[in-house]
Order: sequence, then structure tokens, then C-alpha cells
Amino acid sequence: FIRGYPRCNFLAVSVILIFTARLLHNITSVIRHMLLPANEEEKCWQNTVACSVGIMLLYAAACILTWAEAVSLGTISTITMIVGILLYQVLMEMTWSDYRGTAPKLKKNQFEDDEEAEEGGTTKVSPPLLATLSIFLLGYALYQSVLTNSSHSCNPNHTNKGRWVPLNACLARTQLDRNLNTMNYFGPTQCSTLNTTEQWAWPEDTCGFHYHSGSELRLKLQERRIVFIGDSSVRKLYHSFCRFAGDLTAGGYEGTSTSHSDASTSFGSTSLEFKWAPLSVDIITKIKSTKASFSREREGGPDIIIAGGGVWDKLHLSVTDEDQSSQEETIKTLASELKSMRKMFEASVVWFVPPIINTVALNSDEKRSQISEGNIEEMRRMYHELGVPQSASFILDGPHFTQDRVSDSFDGVHYPNHVYDAGSQIVLNALDQLWGGDMKKSIITRSYLPATSSLINPYLGMMMLCFVLIGLFYFDGYFGVGYLAQFFVKKMSLSPSELYKDAFDHHPVSTAQDQTSKVEYNESVGLTGRSSSSLSRRR
Repeated sequence: FIRGYPRCNFLAVSVILIFTARLLHNITSVIRHMLLPANEEEKCWQNTVACSVGIMLLYAAACILTWAEAVSLGTISTITMIVGILLYQVLMEMTWSDYRGTAPKLKKNQFEDDEEAEEGGTTKVSPPLLATLSIFLLGYALYQSVLTNSSHSCNPNHTNKGRWVPLNACLARTQLDRNLNTMNYFGPTQCSTLNTTEQWAWPEDTCGFHYHSGSELRLKLQERRIVFIGDSSVRKLYHSFCRFAGDLTAGGYEGTSTSHSDASTSFGSTSLEFKWAPLSVDIITKIKSTKASFSREREGGPDIIIAGGGVWDKLHLSVTDEDQSSQEETIKTLASELKSMRKMFEASVVWFVPPIINTVALNSDEKRSQISEGNIEEMRRMYHELGVPQSASFILDGPHFTQDRVSDSFDGVHYPNHVYDAGSQIVLNALDQLWGGDMKKSIITRSYLPATSSLINPYLGMMMLCFVLIGLFYFDGYFGVGYLAQFFVKKMSLSPSELYKDAFDHHPVSTAQDQTSKVEYNESVGLTGRSSSSLSRRR
């Protein structure tokens, strides 16, 4: 309810829970008394059989809807309203006669005429109609609010709209003291202005964007193939996925021989492959070879393809006008190949837009002249105009998640590992949105949620049934606490079962003192009656 105030939320939820529990308890008690009336065994058996038959019919209806693949919000709402109207009519037929005989007389001769006592057409129809209208309006408003939130917030491209938030080392002073028996060397004055690190976050998100741990990543990507095709920035992203999957040494120091070559690794049933392709021509070649290899092996193709490039094209292939024209044709071919790859394997294609270039940190005059941030921005616009981003399922916006970290780029092109970790988290959250509606590929239904029968524990179920039966037959829903009152009050019986009978009996059992007072009252009334009768005879 209130973001950032967990105790206030706990208080609000507790109040709502207690209020709802009391309301449900009262409703359940009333319905139980109507369906299982005291001292009417035949009626109790009839109602029990009727309830069992109704439950079986509803279960059969649910099975038929599932078999016909007709389970939707509309069908469930319609069936709920129809069953609610029928239940209302049944309860009215069962309880109206008893209510008419015991209801207080609000006005003179209210129930003298049987025809007037019976419900009129308006009285019978208006309550279920009003209830149906209320449920319909409430459900429609809730459905529209969910659609509105989904259309505005739950969009894969919105995963790029996060930001870096500062984390202060002084926030962990208590943990340092308790867990590590150390103290933070920052003083109170430095803590107010010191920002030691930053973390990628999504502000006021309502779509479940969150940090994916290594175990969650392995669960979500099990039995999947992920292929990375591109330059050194894509290789950094590949190493980030490897670190989340469990290889904490990925992305360490590498020589030229290993950094400019293909790589592959597996984590359980998850396969990660990197194909070195620094230029757009190389990316096209790798895509064609990937399609040919999977077609030749007749195996399932990659589930995710992450490609990116453009920086080194500007350095090596954009010198003359002829190179520029040739480069545009190559980019068009690249867009066509990405579309073909996406259609052929029904895979999710991610295009990694090159991050921001830290021009002053580039280590040569040639690089500062050819691949400055201004020139790379022109290259990004060219790729966009020629349709490369439009050919992908999702665009990883490198400039957005690196614009606040430009000073961290140590060589002008690459960034520290935690920056690419933010890019990996963006991709994973985008895949949640891309696969959320596809039942065959959905990482939510396939691996994130447990199986339907995996949480079953028959012993705990039997224990709960025992608690329910004890509460029903001993008339005590407080696990025996209700019987403790007998130890303190010994003059009269206060067991929950006798209190229950006393509460629902028309002539409650009275105490000895009450019985004595009643006898004295009756005797006085009798004496008065006899004296008045003798006086009338004398007259």
C-alpha cells in the first residue's frame, strides 16, 4: 500500500486480515446454522447430500471447461454469477418460512395475510440482480485497471528505463559491527556525502522487474541455448551471463588469443555460446553458419540470440564514400538475416546497441578521430534507419545504462563487469515480458513456478483436517483455550459446547440463583392471582 514503509503495510494488512476473518467467521456461522440446524437430523443429511452434489457438479463443469479450452475470465464470471443467484434462491426458500415465524413485528399485522407474506416479484429479483451488477462492475473495474497498468508499465522496452542509484557504505555500519566485528572507517560527516558504489534499479516499477540471482537464472534458462554474436562488448555480456550462471572467474584477464575467438560453456542443461564477430560482415557470416549448423544437425535451434556491433565498422570500414555505401548494403543484409533467424528458430533476438564511448580515454589518435562518441552516434542512427533494431525482439539500449558510468570506461570502449551485469539484468527482465504470454516458452510457467503437486504434504493436510474436526465437534476454534475458563469459574459450567447450546436454545439454561428467583416470582404471582380471584367471587 505504502512504498518504503513495510511496518505500515504490515499494520494495514493485519487490520484488513482481522476484519475479513471476523466477517467470514460470522457468515460461516450463520450459513452453518441454516444448513445444519440443531435437532433436525433429517434436514442436516439432506443439506449435506445437496452440498456434495453441488460440489461434484461444479467440479465436472470445471473439467469440461478445461477440456474445451474455454477457461477465461468471462466464463468464470458468468458461472459464478449464475451459481450465486441459484444459491441465493435456495437459501431463501429454505429459511424464509422460519424467518417469517420468528422475525420481529415491525408493523401491525405484517404476516397475517399469507399472500402478502410471500415474496413479490420485485423482492425476489432485486437482491440477486443488485449483487450481480455489483460483482460485474467491480470485476470490470479491476480488469480495466490491470489492463491499464499492463499497457503502461509491462512493456519489454521499459526494462531499459532504469537508472543507477547510489549506495552508501555507511548504511552497512550495523552489519559490519555485528557480523564481522569491525567498524566502518568513514565518519558521520563523510557518510552524508559519500557514495561508494551504485546499483541499477527500476523506479516505481509495477511489472515485477527485479534482480535475477544465479539460481533463478539457471532455473529460468534450463534446457535453453543462448548464442552471443558480436564484438568485445557482446563478449563482456556473455561473460556476465556466465558469472550469474556460476562461473565467477568469467571476464577476468584474457590474452589476445582467447579474447578474439569463439567460446562456449554449459551450466547443467543451459548452453551458452559466443561467436566472435567484430564487424557487421562477420556477424552476417556467423548468423549464416549458425543457421546451417543447426539445420544440418536437425536439432532445436537457439532460444535466445544476442547480437551487437558497429564500433569497429566505423574504425575500419568507413574511410571513403565507397566504403560508406558498401556499409549501408551490409547493414541492410544484417537486418534481413536477423529477421530470418528470428523466424526460422522462433527465437528471441536481442540487439545490443553499442554503449557510450569515452572519447578522452581512447588510447590512440586514430581511435579518437574515427570512433569518437559523435561518430558512433551517427553509426547508431544509421543502424536504426536501415532497420536493424526493428528486426529484433528487444533492443538492449547500451547508451542508456552507460550514460551515467562513462567515467568508469577505462579504455574508452569497455566498462567494468558490474556495468555489463546491469545489461544482463535488463535482458533477463525483458525476456520475462517477451515470454510471459507464450505458454510453450514462458519461463514463468515452465521453470519459475513449482509444479502443481510439488508442494503437497499429506501429513500437514491431515493435521489441518484434525484441527478443523476438533474445532467443529468440540465447538472450540482456539485449540483448547476456550476450556481453560472452567478452571477459574467452578460454580457454573462454561464449556464451549454448553455455551453453544445455550446461545442457540430458545430457553437458555439458567443458574441456580436464577431458578430460585423464578420460583419466588411464580409463587408471588400465584398468591396474587388466588387473592384476586377470591375477591372477585365475593363481589
